[in-house]
Amino acid sequence: MAERCPLCGSPEATERFRAGEARLLGCPGCGLGRLEALPSAEELAARYGEADVCTDREGVFKEMELYRQRFSARLREMSRHAARGRLLDVGCSVGYFVRLASEAGWEAEGQDIARRAAAVGRSAFDVKISVGSLRELAFPGDSFDAVTMWHVIEHLPDPVGEIAEVSRILRRGGLLAIETPDAGSRAARSRKERWHYFKPEQHLFYYSLRPLSALLGRHGFEILARRSVGGTGFAAGLRRAGAGGAAEKLVALARKLATLRRAVVGLRGIMGLNDALLVYARKR
Repeated sequence: MAERCPLCGSPEATERFRAGEARLLGCPGCGLGRLEALPSAEELAARYGEADVCTDREGVFKEMELYRQRFSARLREMSRHAARGRLLDVGCSVGYFVRLASEAGWEAEGQDIARRAAAVGRSAFDVKISVGSLRELAFPGDSFDAVTMWHVIEHLPDPVGEIAEVSRILRRGGLLAIETPDAGSRAARSRKERWHYFKPEQHLFYYSLRPLSALLGRHGFEILARRSVGGTGFAAGLRRAGAGGAAEKLVALARKLATLRRAVVGLRGIMGLNDALLVYARKR
């Protein structure tokens, strides 16, 4: 028998599909998708602690350029909902967003459980990155004006506890920005185990707007804006392709294709093909 849903407490669960040994369950009460078997905190720490990242300073800066357009757009959107102040990027990896947010005038820092990535970010970008889980780090309450979680919440084994901690450390009126794969998208529903965001070795929970809204509302957040977006595939694909030393050429190509990419993303949205969900919420 499956464990109770961590969001709504329902004892019921239906199988959405299987892929090898992985079994994806859906909650009929709130719509949250979750893997049947979740890794322990120790397994996650071992998995991400020494995750492979680029360690060359010049290479890290070039990789950041692949994300600049997307993260700059997020920063512009955030400015519509919050004044610049103290910001924490949860699951920041090497700190691309932390660096770009700092350049944009935020007092930004990051958090991650990946020790190697944090060390690279501190050295390359001269930014503050704390290593450990959010609850282990125990930031003071009401200490941040904004918290960002870019494709992070789907990796967390205890999303309810994590959002509760985010609420605790955010000041009243503070902004929470979340981007995550959209399990309610057309691509997710039609492709099922072939959906490119179904990654049972990494993604533990699968959200559509309904369960994500319920999770945020439970912890005192009011959704200000939400929309479907194209996700991280473009930059991530270029990053993987650059492993052979072609990063500089790929950055130049990314810049040339920026206008085309914006048009493609817009067209995908019109056609209902975007498969990630972007939400901005305010702590009441």
